[in-house]
Amino acid sequence: MGHTDVYAFLSVALGVLLAQGGALPKGDLGSADAGKVTGTKDKGEKEEKRRNCLLDLMTPPGGNVVFTKDGFYMLVNGGPAFKVQKKGGEGFKNKYTLYKVEMPKKKAEALVALEQKGDSSLLLYGDPLEAMSVLSFIGKQQSCYEGAGGLVSVALAKKGTKAVQGTGAFVLARSPAGFNLVDTKKMQVAEMDTSTFQTKMVRRVHEAERPLWFDPADRRLVVFHDDGKNRGLVDYASDDDKKARRLAMKAGDKVVQSGKSFAAARLDQKKNRIELEELPEWSGPEKPGTYKLLLPPAYPVATAGMDVNFSKRLALVFGASFLAKQQWQRLFLYDYTREDPIAVMPVGGKQYVNFAGIDPGGAYALVEVRDIETRATLGLKVFNFATKKFEDLKLPAPPKDAAKD
Repeated sequence: MGHTDVYAFLSVALGVLLAQGGALPKGDLGSADAGKVTGTKDKGEKEEKRRNCLLDLMTPPGGNVVFTKDGFYMLVNGGPAFKVQKKGGEGFKNKYTLYKVEMPKKKAEALVALEQKGDSSLLLYGDPLEAMSVLSFIGKQQSCYEGAGGLVSVALAKKGTKAVQGTGAFVLARSPAGFNLVDTKKMQVAEMDTSTFQTKMVRRVHEAERPLWFDPADRRLVVFHDDGKNRGLVDYASDDDKKARRLAMKAGDKVVQSGKSFAAARLDQKKNRIELEELPEWSGPEKPGTYKLLLPPAYPVATAGMDVNFSKRLALVFGASFLAKQQWQRLFLYDYTREDPIAVMPVGGKQYVNFAGIDPGGAYALVEVRDIETRATLGLKVFNFATKKFEDLKLPAPPKDAAKD
């Protein structure tokens, strides 16, 4: 492809506080201009154009699942709570429940319930877990996990604390703890104070860059860079912007990300296949290699998303956007050293695969199936790569005293 060097259970006596969100924090979260993000015009301002991230990234950072070393946390959508009535309201508020699941025992525990608008992403803070944020993006860039968004943050370690709401312009970067918040108004990586839920800006991001990975411990920042002349990955090993390695990418090639590791993908639309290129300094193998994943003609490769595990050479392929997920209604599972899938998972007529991801150890894939009309979670399945079999994963009922409006 011609590349060059790239808990206890929280008492939900929070009640309506979760629905109402408490006081809006001052400063960072409340100061973003959402009009610029969604492309609407403010007085005297030109409309800002946004490039569709799915032209550059196979799967942008974001989503409702965070894997851990022994399982995962998942934000399960229980369906609409009520229709937003106020003028300018968009979409529904959904009933969400945060679950902690320990694998391989498949021990599941419901931690907290709340309400939030739209399809939401999960951010977790602390080890052991101290707090969480539920981030809902609003507008045309929802599938890219970017743009105007609403944030509900809850302290999990302290009972009786108020939930805090905020709004702003955001994007997400993957991190060791799952996802890290980036303020695109200030063009800074943000750090959350879990006692006050105020954000502190900790790392500058350049205008032509979209953060993909940030590690608060060693300050490593990996971004996708496209300034109209140069396109590809930039890896800043520290806060020093002058010391960086780069991977140039041709037009049409996309970034494939697994945590802090990266590869490149080219979509061959004539043969309807993905060509995945591993690179030693970015993906981890000793030698570069190109692998081909073939899709049936009914599932156009141009709308494909992908999750990978480079160490086990495993891949999941699915519809990237919400529209594509509805049209595909399939998940393809690969040992990507082979062209054909090792398994295919279809879903029913009014269902779609919302989330599909491989655990960091490469032992299993987690798949969440949702209802097309309500976006409610209908079921979870686990695919064991050793046995090559699917198994249903049962979750306990959410708390009865969940927040209500």
